[in-house]
Amino acid sequence: MKRTIIALAAGSALLLAGCGSEDASAASDSAAPATTCPADAGNDDPTATVIAKTATLPAGVTVDGAVTKLNSGKDPVDVDVTVRLCAEGLEGDQLKDAASAIATPVIGSLLGSSLGTLTVQVVGGDSVTSADFKAQNWDPAAAAEAQRAAWSS
Repeated sequence: MKRTIIALAAGSALLLAGCGSEDASAASDSAAPATTCPADAGNDDPTATVIAKTATLPAGVTVDGAVTKLNSGKDPVDVDVTVRLCAEGLEGDQLKDAASAIATPVIGSLLGSSLGTLTVQVVGGDSVTSADFKAQNWDPAAAAEAQRAAWSS
């Protein structure tokens, strides 16, 4: 388990290096969002951030970062993840749809098998939470209403 975590961290660092140059060019091509990002990049989990950045998000919405927290109060112990999004005016069903787009790559990752709660938060704005993440159907072909019902504000 320890070797797997170390390998994931090393792989994440390589992916982040590649994502960093891509993200910088993408940011220069589009208008800067009104929201200041990153909000708290010093505490980001590189693996969770890389996984979240693979989501296909609507135009103008980007992943700022992701923070993981071990939830030792649960049995078995699981991980809670908060993903921060940079977007202007993202709320309601649009936020839930963006959160579902993030859930798709997360559920298929190693992180998904240990995830308890996923929260998706717009920097300086609304957030939604899926408290029983693994029990939900995150198949992108599932009905949007069914996926939206998995999120609470």
